[in-house]
Amino acid sequence: MKSRRRSVSCARLYWGVATLVWTLAGPTQGGAHELSQPVPVLLERMHDTILLINRGKPDQAYTKAVAIQQDFPDSSRGRLIQEVGLLPTAQRLDAAYRTSLADETIRALERKDIPHLQKAVYSIAFLLILEKLDRLELLMQDAGTRVETRAAVLAVAHDYFTHMFERLLRFRAPEQIKALDRLLDRMAVAVKRGDAAALGTLRAQFLNGLVEGFQDQLVVGKLKPILDLPRGGGS
Repeated sequence: MKSRRRSVSCARLYWGVATLVWTLAGPTQGGAHELSQPVPVLLERMHDTILLINRGKPDQAYTKAVAIQQDFPDSSRGRLIQEVGLLPTAQRLDAAYRTSLADETIRALERKDIPHLQKAVYSIAFLLILEKLDRLELLMQDAGTRVETRAAVLAVAHDYFTHMFERLLRFRAPEQIKALDRLLDRMAVAVKRGDAAALGTLRAQFLNGLVEGFQDQLVVGKLKPILDLPRGGGS
């Protein structure tokens, strides 16, 4: 009995030390980025829509997109919640960034234009990431903001990138995905150091790399002008 208890204790100690080592090693040591928390339900449905397109199931993808175009009920996380839909989200982002992705999405749905629907969904995901990075920039300008708060906002942006780009495109464009993932990791280091200048440079490299590297997946004509606009458009 004592021997068994000793084995269990040793095992617990081993895993405790292993977890500590992994934590200190940082995100780049473990390969692909792991989500820091569950992504919003809408982002899950957006991911599923594109996944169905990638699998050659356009009819199912269209049905999935129609089901989330307006606010929709969801109980997948244990309780019934009315989730904000694709079009209201696009309209909010359009107002912030002077884009017209809601119209792009509506036209794609009306025409059942699956390739353009895919671009519209990816582009909405891009703006959701940009929105978080704009929020982070505002926090970096506020000396009273805790480092943990800033890091949490960047972690959400990284989660969105992982869910909508890395998981869907890592086999199609592995080098681009790795490069962008590394930039996000370097941004996390800059946040911890409080280095706003380095963060700004890395942010620009990341956003330009995302637009330039995935022109076939994005409505580039709507997104590229945003990169030249004054920052802080999102919330």
